[in-house]
Amino acid sequence: MKMSQFLDLLDNLEQETAPRDKKVFVQTAAGKNSFTSKEVKQILNTFPFAKDQLQALETLTPQISDVGNAFQFMDVFTFIQDKREASLLLGHPEDIEPALNKLKFTELAEGIDMPPPIEDAAFSSLIDELSVQTFHREQLYLIEVASFRNTFTTDQVTQIINIFRFPKEKLRALKILRYRITDLENVFLIISAFSRHLDKKKASELLN
Repeated sequence: MKMSQFLDLLDNLEQETAPRDKKVFVQTAAGKNSFTSKEVKQILNTFPFAKDQLQALETLTPQISDVGNAFQFMDVFTFIQDKREASLLLGHPEDIEPALNKLKFTELAEGIDMPPPIEDAAFSSLIDELSVQTFHREQLYLIEVASFRNTFTTDQVTQIINIFRFPKEKLRALKILRYRITDLENVFLIISAFSRHLDKKKASELLN
């Protein structure tokens, strides 16, 4: 969708007060257009309630051009249950970490190359999203969502881990990200994100 058309759509959504009429605008626009994750976030923000946001997302999901960047609009939803429902609408498994483990096993068993690492612009957006989150639980959930459709370099993984202050959360993030590292020969560099010997050892065990 052209920028001018998208701005017209937003204008109509913001002026409309009835959620059901807003959804008619979304359904009509989604029939002929695709949207970026950032645009989806702007659309969802015009709806006041999570129920309506989720219904709008269900309509928009097939038309999202960069679904790997879905982490960009997850903070639209306040409660973790709504986030999880949104994640399911996007085709993510209910429990992402075991799914990542299974995906990694399949890639290794079948000799499938991992996709290239997340692009710089999308990665910067992920870092920004993680940095504004107040709670570790929200940050870790965003990492799960981002990891399902993206891979990362060791440098990117280190940057993500360094957002967390406490070793427990750093290790939890690494436990998710370890399945999606593209340059495994450099994983030793990730150890620098940890200060204490015991945490370095735990990180090494995860990476091995």
